[in-house]
Amino acid sequence: MKFKSHKQYRLPTRTYAEDGCYFVTVCTRDREHFFGKIEHKAMNYSELGLILKNEIENLESQWQDVHINAFVVMPNHFHLLLTIGNTLLFPKNNKTLWINQEQARFGLQPLIPNSVSSIINHLKGRVTKLCRKIHADFSWQSRFHDHIVRDMDSYNKIYYYYYILNNPENWGNDIFSKNEL
Repeated sequence: MKFKSHKQYRLPTRTYAEDGCYFVTVCTRDREHFFGKIEHKAMNYSELGLILKNEIENLESQWQDVHINAFVVMPNHFHLLLTIGNTLLFPKNNKTLWINQEQARFGLQPLIPNSVSSIINHLKGRVTKLCRKIHADFSWQSRFHDHIVRDMDSYNKIYYYYYILNNPENWGNDIFSKNEL
């Protein structure tokens, strides 16, 4: 069987279900501004933005051992810093979990329960269902960006400086701010 080849963005030796801290960015289709707008360096949520915010806040109650460290909803994307497991754990070794080589070769890793992919897949599906009741054209981009947070320095940069706390203040310089209404 011939598979469509996709560039593999995730580490092939990880399932992204291991205990650890993960940073995720998800964008709307065509970076359309569904979630609100930035006014006076603060996010002013639309009805769809409030749905997304509420669903992110409810993730911990829906997933065992998933902890939301921080998140920010922006007009056309969101950033999420989450921990899988009971502690803020950074990988100390290259823990290898073997995946079917044929699947890995074509970037076709299965959706593993309690993995970053399954959590984001669930979140995107739930938000889509709720948002389309209000705005029939709502849609996400097909993939999302994720990053394994490897140490406390990286965690602090993500949390405090670059993506979470200061994102609304830096909206004018954000690469995602194009299509500003």
